[in-house]
Amino acid sequence: MLFGARQLINESGGFVSYGTTYFLKLKQNADGRQGHLYFTVFSFKTPEDAQAAMKGLTKKERRKAGAEAKPLQISAGAEETDAFTGKHTEVHLRLGGVLVRLESTDLTANEPYADFATLQIDRIKKTAAGKNPDA
Repeated sequence: MLFGARQLINESGGFVSYGTTYFLKLKQNADGRQGHLYFTVFSFKTPEDAQAAMKGLTKKERRKAGAEAKPLQISAGAEETDAFTGKHTEVHLRLGGVLVRLESTDLTANEPYADFATLQIDRIKKTAAGKNPDA
C-alpha cells in the first residue's frame, strides 16, 4: 500500500520527507477483520510540488478503485481535498507544502473520516505556527 504511494511521491519534484502511523479499530467487523486507518504525511519544498504529488496520487488511487469509487464529502480546513470510498476509503488533503493521505482497510464509509482529517490538518496548522501540536 504505502510503497506504491511512496514511489510515486519520490518521483514527484520537491519531495522532502514523510512519516506514517495508523489507528487500529479494536472491534472486528462482520467478516472478523480488524479495521485500520493509515495516516501518511508527506512534506514538499513548495505548495506546487505538493499539489502535483496529490494530483498524481489521487489519479493513481482512483484508477485502482475503479467503478466502485464513490465520492466522499470531507471538510477539514485544507486548501485541497479529494476523498472517495469503495472497497476502501482514501482521503487526500493538501495544506501548503504538506500532503496528507488517510487510507482505510476493512472499515466502512461511515467512519468519522472528516474528524480524522481535521485532526491532521489542525496539527499541521499548529506546527506551521510554531506551536507543539501535542500541547
